[in-house]
This record gives sequence, structure tokens and C-alpha cells, in this order.
Amino acid sequence: MKRYLIAAVLSLVIVSAFANDNSKIGIFVVNNFKSDFPGAAGVQWTIKNEFAKADFTFDGKKTQAFYTAGGELFATGQNVTLKDIPAKAANKIQKDYADYVVGEVVAYEQVEQPIKYYVSVEDAQKKIILEVSELGSVSVFKKSDK
Repeated sequence: MKRYLIAAVLSLVIVSAFANDNSKIGIFVVNNFKSDFPGAAGVQWTIKNEFAKADFTFDGKKTQAFYTAGGELFATGQNVTLKDIPAKAANKIQKDYADYVVGEVVAYEQVEQPIKYYVSVEDAQKKIILEVSELGSVSVFKKSDK
């Protein structure tokens, strides 16, 4: 009987972690987050589809972490600067988009995948998000009119 009660409580915790109430994040997610990002400040949780997203400050940088319902970290994103991306890509962006203003630069890393960077540039008419590989190649990820 005691085993059934424990199993029921664990099931309730896991299910409630991904219910519509964003204030309930599963214990496995929270514990793994604390282990992965000790000293994180200003943590704000949201639930998106099948994962939990934490927005927080870590090592002085705006950071995001994405966890599965089971508490596995599967991706992180961190605001960086143009100086943090491969030099080849930074030079290409500064040359090819000289008339644009560089906005947000995000380093995005999925577990067991190479890091990618996303750089937003904009002018008076449009906003472009560029994708940068860890080797420095640059491609247009998304284009939109203002």
C-alpha cells in the first residue's frame, strides 16, 4: 500500500509539473536546475508545450534553460556579444550588414549538438535573424518587415 501511495504522489508531481499552472514545476526539473546552475539569480519559470523553460541570470548573463518533464536539460541559450561569436562570422556580419544595427546575440546549445549563435540585425525597413555555426558560417534564419 505504501508503494502505491509513493507512486501516486510521484505521478502527481510529474503531471502537475506540466499542467496549465505555470507556478508548478516538477521537483526533478527544479533539483536538476539547481545542480546545473548553482547561484542562478532571478529565475522565472514558464511551461511551453512539452518542456519547462527557465529565464535567469547566470555568471552575469541573461540565460535560458530548457528541461523535459522528466527533468533532463536539453538546451540552453545565453545572451552574448558579437565578440563572442567566431571572428570569421563577426567580420562577415559587420561587412555584409554594415547599414544595420546589431541587436541581440544569443548562443544556443542543444545537448550533444554543436553550438549555434543567433544574431539579430535591423534597419528602418526590416529585421533579420542570422544563424552562425560554430565554424563561422553565416546564413539567414528569419527575415521580417517592420
